[in-house]
Amino acid sequence: MNVSDDLVVYEYSEIFEHRGSLYHDAMLSCPTARDAEFSSLFAHVPLMAGECLVDVPSGGGYLEAFLARKMPIS
Repeated sequence: MNVSDDLVVYEYSEIFEHRGSLYHDAMLSCPTARDAEFSSLFAHVPLMAGECLVDVPSGGGYLEAFLARKMPIS
């Protein structure tokens, strides 16, 4: 699968099927790779202890792991 092919339009599910496990393996190898991105989510409105956050993930749990590192439960 070449996702940069101009002649073929792939559905997200098709791309995810082919590349999802590679992405997940990379995140397991370097779990802090997206920390700057996740930090920017809360730059203007910090998440406070006790608040409820709804995340609709693809199943990797990357934001949850980030929050566990940055806001550990006391």
